[in-house]
Amino acid sequence: MGYTSLTVAPPKVGKSMLALAEAIDIATGQGILTSYTREPLRVLYYRRARRQGLSAANALSNRPG
Repeated sequence: MGYTSLTVAPPKVGKSMLALAEAIDIATGQGILTSYTREPLRVLYYRRARRQGLSAANALSNRPG
């Protein structure tokens, strides 16, 4: 059993940074946002790539070597 979280706010207010901090908090069990510590859990962090420029996957596949 898992949980789903949805963060909704206007653009450029820090939603991505909050989501990343929450993911790190859960994955490490260290309580980055709170002093509560617990067993680390598995996390899937998905960030939709913007349409402008290269996506992260594209950028990685185009790197030399």
